[in-house]
Amino acid sequence: SLSAQDLSWVSGSPPQGHLAAKTRYRQDDASCQLAVTDGRLQARFEQPQWAVTPGQSLVVYDGEVCLGGGVIDHAQALDSRAARAQLPLPPPRKSRGKKKPQPSLG
Repeated sequence: SLSAQDLSWVSGSPPQGHLAAKTRYRQDDASCQLAVTDGRLQARFEQPQWAVTPGQSLVVYDGEVCLGGGVIDHAQALDSRAARAQLPLPPPRKSRGKKKPQPSLG
């Protein structure tokens, strides 16, 4: 979960309820529950999100339509066990073969 401030909404009023959001530009939209009170947005994601960072933007969508967003000011850290269990691991690095020994300079 996270909270955001400095909110800006395309329609002029904040959306409420179950929508999608992203915390990084190339990230897929993630399903979340939103609530806005006293100018502060609270977002609870259905799945743990990777690298949510204060100072980054949270952008809220309804399908393909951008509704607005705000600046993340607090992010709850993931439990490392939950993160390992629910987040996909990056693909393994490809081996470039065995390293050749370097000649000694002595």
